[in-house]
Amino acid sequence: MYKNIVLLYCLCMLFINSISAQQYKSIPIEQAIELALKQDPSMILADLYITQSDVLSTGGVPMQPAQIFFSGDEFNFDGISGIQSLNIQQSFNLPSVSKTYQDYNKAQSKRYKHQKLLTTKDIVRNVESSYYNLAIAKQELILSQDAMSIYSSFLTRSKDAYEGGESNKVAMITARTLLKKATLNTDHAAHEVEVAREIFNIWLGKTDNYDTEILASDILEDFDKKEEGINPHLGIYQLEKEVIERGIEMQKSKLLPQLNTGLRLQSVNGDLLYFGYQLGVNIPLMKGGYKKQIEGSKVSLAIVDTEKKIKEREIVVRTTKLKNHIEHLKLKIKAYDTDLLPSISEQLSLLKDAYQAGEGSYIEYMMSIENYNDLQLEKLNLIEDFYKNHIELKYWTEVY
Repeated sequence: MYKNIVLLYCLCMLFINSISAQQYKSIPIEQAIELALKQDPSMILADLYITQSDVLSTGGVPMQPAQIFFSGDEFNFDGISGIQSLNIQQSFNLPSVSKTYQDYNKAQSKRYKHQKLLTTKDIVRNVESSYYNLAIAKQELILSQDAMSIYSSFLTRSKDAYEGGESNKVAMITARTLLKKATLNTDHAAHEVEVAREIFNIWLGKTDNYDTEILASDILEDFDKKEEGINPHLGIYQLEKEVIERGIEMQKSKLLPQLNTGLRLQSVNGDLLYFGYQLGVNIPLMKGGYKKQIEGSKVSLAIVDTEKKIKEREIVVRTTKLKNHIEHLKLKIKAYDTDLLPSISEQLSLLKDAYQAGEGSYIEYMMSIENYNDLQLEKLNLIEDFYKNHIELKYWTEVY
């Protein structure tokens, strides 16, 4: 009965995998990143900030609204004997003031463009992480399914041997227990694959369309790339300083005089209309507040420099740990490939031959299979750790 249940379960898993293979389209990681960058709302938001600052950089400082007012002076309240005036006044900034506003918005645009680069790095990191999480989960599912197949075959063999009087019941119970364990692991691995696939497709702007390709076998070599350039995580500080410097110039421009012009339409003692004009200069007299703002902004420059030094140290500490850990992982993965897995594989082959010839212990054979499966999972965990650490290292060190 249990044998039939296991067989039915295996057939269901094969059917599900077949449906999944038809439903999902495997794509390389480069294409996944390209898809994510095209639709991610963070990129759309970054473009909107850039567009806004570009529009503002062409307008300069807005002109102040004109003042329209009516005034009058009366000398004789018994009749019209005074002066009534309709006045229009308008103030104009000097051309240099408009230029400071334009320069400020241009600096903002440069900063937003650089910020878009950092946003791109964030999206790439998220897509790569979800891509490799799914790829590793699929590998774990394959290992679990292989183990389940092996224990199912062993259960069939041990049950036939027990029913034929060739062995005791212990071997059959052992196989059944291991098969149950492998079945639970397969269920869990299948669940992890579905969750990882759903998250991966969320980053691509889809719900259930895409899948990963099989991981390359030469990952350790593929990731050893070195580049030279500016680290975007540090380059943003220089652009931040430029924005502050342009802001200081904009604040200084408020201390410059304004041209004040006016037109007056006037009536005296009810006679015909007279025209008058006004020319003047608006000069800020209370400059203390403006100067304090400028002094505060200059302190902001020193703050940005200090923040950059703190960030530099943080990156150095973080990347030093990552680099050392990655090198350690390389050595461990190599040890599994060149020593541990070949050794246990040879042992497994010998114990299998001995068991089938009736000369070896089934317990030794089963424990050898368990050890081999455990080593494969351990290596897979090391590979997953390698990917995660390298993605993080690339995020902090990759330059443009």
